[in-house]
Amino acid sequence: MTPQLRPTSASPVLNASILMGTSLVLGGSIWAGIKERKHRADYPGFETRHFRSSTGNRLQVAVAPAKNPSAQSFVLVPGLSSSISTVAGLGTKLSALGHQVVMFNRAGYGGSVRLSEEPFHINEFIIDLYNTLTELATDNSGTSFHLVGHSLGGYLLHEFARKNLALVSAVSYLDPMHPKELQISNAQRMGSKTVELSVNTVAPFIKFGAALLYGQGVTTYSDGYQFHDRILADLASSSVWKTAKEEWKLIYPYMLDGHDIFALPSSIDTQVIAAGETVRNEPAQESLYREYSDSIHILMGAGHQSMLTKEEAQNKIAHWLTVGAKNTDFGDEK
Repeated sequence: MTPQLRPTSASPVLNASILMGTSLVLGGSIWAGIKERKHRADYPGFETRHFRSSTGNRLQVAVAPAKNPSAQSFVLVPGLSSSISTVAGLGTKLSALGHQVVMFNRAGYGGSVRLSEEPFHINEFIIDLYNTLTELATDNSGTSFHLVGHSLGGYLLHEFARKNLALVSAVSYLDPMHPKELQISNAQRMGSKTVELSVNTVAPFIKFGAALLYGQGVTTYSDGYQFHDRILADLASSSVWKTAKEEWKLIYPYMLDGHDIFALPSSIDTQVIAAGETVRNEPAQESLYREYSDSIHILMGAGHQSMLTKEEAQNKIAHWLTVGAKNTDFGDEK
C-alpha cells in the first residue's frame, strides 16, 4: 500500500492543500537547502557508496558490513516520496544483529541523482538495482540478497525478483502496494486523487520555502524516530517530490486498471508483514497480500508509516526478517 493512499490526518500528502495558500515564506529556501544537505549525509555505522548505472543514473547506497559468518545480506528499499530515511531505523537494527545491510536510494531520492533522459519506467529501477547489486555481489562472491521493500518499494522488488532470481534468496514485503488496491477500496481510490493533486503541486511550492510550514504536524508518525530530521528533509526536497511525481505518473493509471500479482517460485522465501491499521481499515487487503505470499504477519496497532519508525515495530520486523517466513495465519502477530 502506498503511504499516501491511506487517508489519515497524519498523512503528508493529505495535508498538501495547506501549502497552496501559505507557501511563500521568507527564508524558506535557505532552510530547505540546509535540510537537503542533512538528508544526503551519512548514516552511523553505514558506508556511503555511489554507483553509475547503465541507465545513466548516479546511485547512492548505504552499506553496513556483515559481522558474522551466518549473516544474511538485506537490501532495503523505501516507498513513494521516501528516501532511505524511512528504513534506516530498521536497517540499523538488522546491522546490530550482525547482518550485511544495503539501503538503496532510488534515482532522485537522497543522494541518488536521476540522469536518465527517458520517462520513469519500472525497468529503469530494475536495471539500477541490478547494476548495484551485481557490483556488490562481486565484492562478496556468491552473495544472494534478501530483498525488503516498503509500500511501493515492495511492489518494485517483486518485479525485480521475477527477472533476477539468481540474485535473490528471499523477498519480504512491508505493507506492500498492490496494483489492484484501488479496485477494492473506495477510500483508497479517493485518497489517490489527493496524491495526484499533491505530486503535481508540492514541488514548486517547496522551492519557495513551503517546507517551513509543510511537515509541521503531518509527520507525527516519526516523532521520536532517530532519523526524524531526515524525513523532514525529504519533505523539503524538490528532487524528492519531482521524482515522486514521475513514479506516480506511471503507477496511478496502472493501479486504476488493476493487475494481478504472480507468485515467485517456491525457491524464493517470501513473507508479507502488514501494518495492523492497514488491515483494520481495509480487511480486503488480505486477499491481495496473499497474492504476494501465503506467509503473513501482522503488526497490531502499527500504521503504514509508523511500522518503520517505532522501535517496538522495528524489533518485531527485524526478528521476522531474520528467522524467515513462517506460515502464520493472517492476524496472528506471533
